[in-house]
Amino acid sequence: MFPVGGEIKREAVVARLWQDHLDAEFPARLRGAELESIDMVVLDVDVVSCVTTWRNGGGSPDAERRLILHNCITKLDKVLPPSRARKRSGTTSACTNWRCSPRRPAHT
Repeated sequence: MFPVGGEIKREAVVARLWQDHLDAEFPARLRGAELESIDMVVLDVDVVSCVTTWRNGGGSPDAERRLILHNCITKLDKVLPPSRARKRSGTTSACTNWRCSPRRPAHT
C-alpha cells in the first residue's frame, strides 16, 4: 500500500524531526543524569526505539512500542520545561526535540 495525502505529509514531518534529533548531539550534562527520577539516556534510547520501529514498520507501531511510546510521552512531559507553543498547539512533548531543551539536572 502506498501512503497518500496526510500519510505522506506525516512521514515527511517525522523524517525531518527524526533527522533533527539525530543531528543534535546528546548533551554531555545529561549523560548519567536523572531528572524527575528518569534516566535521560534510557529515555533517549526508548524514543529512538519507538521512532525506528514506526519508520521501519510503515508507520504502524506494534502494541509493545505503543505502550513504550505512551510511557515516553509521560516522561517527556515531566522533564521538558513548559512551552507556550506546546500548550497552544496541543502537541505532546514527543513532537519536540527534547535533547535541545530539557530541564537542567540538579547538581549532585
